[in-house]
Amino acid sequence: MNKKKLYPLWFAGGALIIYTVLFVVPSIIGIGYSFTNWSAYTDEIKFVGLDNFKAIFSADENYTKIIGNTLQFTFVTTVLKNVIGLALAVLLTKSIKLLNLHRGIMFMPSVLSTLIIGMVFTSILDPASGIVNSFFRFIGLDGLALPWLTSPKYAFGTVMGVDIWRGGVGIS
Repeated sequence: MNKKKLYPLWFAGGALIIYTVLFVVPSIIGIGYSFTNWSAYTDEIKFVGLDNFKAIFSADENYTKIIGNTLQFTFVTTVLKNVIGLALAVLLTKSIKLLNLHRGIMFMPSVLSTLIIGMVFTSILDPASGIVNSFFRFIGLDGLALPWLTSPKYAFGTVMGVDIWRGGVGIS
């Protein structure tokens, strides 16, 4: 083999080994475990075949609802992130006052870590002392002071909204 062709393979080889060790091998092991009843609490591993998949997709379990919620979350947030991000990107290509300040504000969600965003929005949306509910109570709209993150009725939409804010604004 020609040395000029072999030399670039050394660079790809290291990345390929790391990718194989940290992604391919664990993925194959995980697929293998999905056909067993292994638990981290026991040393016993018993092959159960497709029983785990039957349990997931049976009508008796909540897994189908969980999968539906995941698909809904993924679709809604992906579409809205892209639409909002594209709109903001187009808006920020125009000549407006304080353009760099606006760009910095729009880029901030991309820089902040998910942990910080979670902590900030948890404090903002706290049912008892959060800024949002305190504002609603201050202006006399007590009916709009809701348990944003603690009620199953509102939490799903609230989490989608925070994720859209983080991704849609951060794209531009």
